[in-house]
Amino acid sequence: MATSRCRKGPDPVRNTSPDGPRRRKKRWLLPVFILSFLSLNAVVLSALDGTVKEPYMDEEFHIPQVQRYCESFRPTVYHPDISTPPGLYWVAALLARSLSPAFAALSSSFSSSFSAAADAAQTLPESDAHDGEATGNVAAPGGRKDDPVVLPVLCRSSFFLRGFNALFVSPLTLLLLWVLARRIHFSLALSEAERTLRDACREAVCASLFASRKDERDAKAIQAFNSREEHGKQEPRSSRSPRLGKTSDAGASRTGRFSPSEAGESESARDAGKDLLLLLRIARIALLPSFYFFNFLFYTDCLAVLLLLFAYHELLSRRHLWGLAAAGVLAFFVRQ
Repeated sequence: MATSRCRKGPDPVRNTSPDGPRRRKKRWLLPVFILSFLSLNAVVLSALDGTVKEPYMDEEFHIPQVQRYCESFRPTVYHPDISTPPGLYWVAALLARSLSPAFAALSSSFSSSFSAAADAAQTLPESDAHDGEATGNVAAPGGRKDDPVVLPVLCRSSFFLRGFNALFVSPLTLLLLWVLARRIHFSLALSEAERTLRDACREAVCASLFASRKDERDAKAIQAFNSREEHGKQEPRSSRSPRLGKTSDAGASRTGRFSPSEAGESESARDAGKDLLLLLRIARIALLPSFYFFNFLFYTDCLAVLLLLFAYHELLSRRHLWGLAAAGVLAFFVRQ
């Protein structure tokens, strides 16, 4: 009785390429870096805001002015000591007024969890400034000083106003620095690849000339060998064969090739190392003391740097000048 055997088909080919896990690691490298930087900013901001509760340096002018813009985007009072256009006040007031209802709803729903934040938002530092400058109550337009206007909760929080740079502007700056670093690195790598290709072409021409000369030498050697064989002066094969074998083995070991998986793994490792090196350079730029200090104060420096970096990005992209012009104008409105 004939028994039919089922032929087992070939096993499905598994993707053993290391590029998949490497790409996933590279994809998570930037978010982990930004989250780590945000965590550091949050810790430093909490410590600084808990220690320095009063407005510091020029915050004495900036915080009351942004509170006026929280009440109205066209305030009737602009402090005469402020020489900066109101770009920072527009952006911060818009963000604070947009997030205040959500924050108030969350604090009312989870009062136990947000009690500390709500107390910090409602407790305002006392100041001897005029016209309700640091009181959280701004005089109504055209009204008297005893007719206050209640501001949104985040506009009264010094932690939020100081955290505008540390928690909102800083991540965008890091992301833009990453894009610029990749663009500059890619252009440098492209020029390096062009030089490598040019050198490879030169080597190929030299190799072809060397191969033609080698063929001529081999032909002459064969002719001389045949002539020696005719005259009975042939050398023993044992004297040459081991040497040739060793030479060929050594050449094979020197010119051995990696498998595709090993080549892909080494290339992915090099790419991951380059990305990590770029992130370390970005961290070195972002942690520059003269710049990093202003991340925790309500100042114009951080937003102005972000807009200037965006203008530089538009300049490198070379698509059109409208983005460059818009970024330059916005940077002017943020800082004189």
